[in-house]
Amino acid sequence: MPCSGNFSDVSVASTSLMRVAQTEARGIIVVMKLTMMTPMRICIVYEM
Repeated sequence: MPCSGNFSDVSVASTSLMRVAQTEARGIIVVMKLTMMTPMRICIVYEM
């Protein structure tokens, strides 16, 4: 029985780390998109 408990603890910990990594990656993607979109929006506003 203790082995199965240890296994689930490890899998929960690794799942948690994956979730954190995915959230961090999503944040980086949002920042990159924002960085690319801002100059385009400024350009469009000043051209009109």
